[in-house]
Amino acid sequence: MREVHFSETNQPRIDAAAFAKLEQLARNSERRRARFCLHMDHSDPLQEMVIALCADAYIPPHRQAGKTKSYVTLKGEIGVVYFSDSGAIEEVIRLTSDGNSDAAIIRFPTKQWHTVVCHSEFAIYLEIVSGPYIASETEMAPWAPSESETPDANQFLHSIRNA
Repeated sequence: MREVHFSETNQPRIDAAAFAKLEQLARNSERRRARFCLHMDHSDPLQEMVIALCADAYIPPHRQAGKTKSYVTLKGEIGVVYFSDSGAIEEVIRLTSDGNSDAAIIRFPTKQWHTVVCHSEFAIYLEIVSGPYIASETEMAPWAPSESETPDANQFLHSIRNA
């Protein structure tokens, strides 16, 4: 089942049914996440993605120099974890849609090592980042396990969720 879906129109709309479908896609995904891209392709100068994340989803720490990123929490609770160049946790920012946390919206330069963790059973957030998306511009943290290193990735996820 595909995890990434692109808009087929330049005026997409996300409603409760779309949220439910995205949640189902994430829950059925091997990587336990799914995204609906509001932009139509990777070349768009503005990349806007509605992302569904299950609590056990692991997104390896990464960064993209020269980009700026924002997160807006739409459902549930996520944590944005900032790391030093050596992999030490520098800050954990909790975001909820109701604002009863550190924030509901954040913006940051993506030269910062970071990841997102889900602190609720399930969460949906909007990610906005300057485009175009070029996969080779995403630098994965050399000190963190890759997604394919399942036992190590699960242990790492557990440690940062509890930070």
